[in-house]
Amino acid sequence: MQEQSRTTLKDITKRIGWTKVKKLLGSELGVTAIGLNPFIERLTELSEHDESRDIGGMINAVWHNLMLSGTRLVKLYKLEEQSLLQIQSSLATQVQDQSIFFHTYPLPLSKEQLLSADTDLHYAETVSSIVNERQIETTIVTAKAYYTEVIELDSAHLSDAGLELRANGGEIKCKTREVTQCFNTIMVMPSQGVLALTIDLSVLPRAESERQQFIVEQFVRSVTGVNLPVPLDLFSLVQEMYEQLDGRVSQVAFLTSDGNVSALKLKPGQNCLRNDSYHHGGETASPILTKYKLGKIWDLANTPSNPLSVELILPGKRAMIDKPNSHLYDAIVDRCTTIEQLSFVIDKMLFSLEKIRERRAANQAHE
Repeated sequence: MQEQSRTTLKDITKRIGWTKVKKLLGSELGVTAIGLNPFIERLTELSEHDESRDIGGMINAVWHNLMLSGTRLVKLYKLEEQSLLQIQSSLATQVQDQSIFFHTYPLPLSKEQLLSADTDLHYAETVSSIVNERQIETTIVTAKAYYTEVIELDSAHLSDAGLELRANGGEIKCKTREVTQCFNTIMVMPSQGVLALTIDLSVLPRAESERQQFIVEQFVRSVTGVNLPVPLDLFSLVQEMYEQLDGRVSQVAFLTSDGNVSALKLKPGQNCLRNDSYHHGGETASPILTKYKLGKIWDLANTPSNPLSVELILPGKRAMIDKPNSHLYDAIVDRCTTIEQLSFVIDKMLFSLEKIRERRAANQAHE
């Protein structure tokens, strides 16, 4: 196995975690290991003894799928057909520039290369996909981004006083500025009349994604000439999707009938918060629990015995309950490894929004 394949596999693991890498590649290749480095060693041995297995190609395919999926902040826009066609045709004329980002594309730049790169957004490619018999045109745009990481200091960097503090149970951490390469996307879904802008959060924290959101929206305006409307408000989905019985509730934050704020997350060994005795008891005793944040997981089949889970997080805030001008425009889609999985979660949101719209229209008709 070539060195580039090893580097790419490490990049994949950094973005989706070792457990998912083991499910995606280990199960398909019949290779098991207790960690990434032993896994790489076994893949190297396999490639040397079985040249018919294109392990490097498989790793590259997983990486390319991640450029379209991974963990993403998603904003949805409802547009007229003409605006979508204008965006689609304008993006189709774009070409890669001569920047350093395309010296290794589709593979990411090394940290050393990123440090010398600019912070502009660069067009990479447009990928056509057919998902559930519907066409999706996904444009990948890439940029570098800085973020803050908190790390625990190594003992070699501590003074005697620091070593003594750590020996007594203390923690010594520091903040560092790191750099990553984001693969953001612009998804045109003509049959649904929807444009989705997604920001790559596989490494970049959501709290530091504001610049990426800005430059992607700016790119759409400048390249297509279309001024985007306000994104779809997703806050109503919190209660709607909680009540839908598909999937598993992974986290929920709510306001109780006595005005207290409470939040729950799945613990190890738990399957769904709907079955949590504390939460279920609270729902029974005080059914008016106003929910403002929701996490929901769907288990999608990789193989019948090896499901892959994807998660939607609607990160609402307490203030959104009382303030009529508060809106939730962002959703976080986590754990996806293909565009089909990302599209699955987006479809869930759009379906639920349509159900809410139909119900409101029916209620108005009866007034």
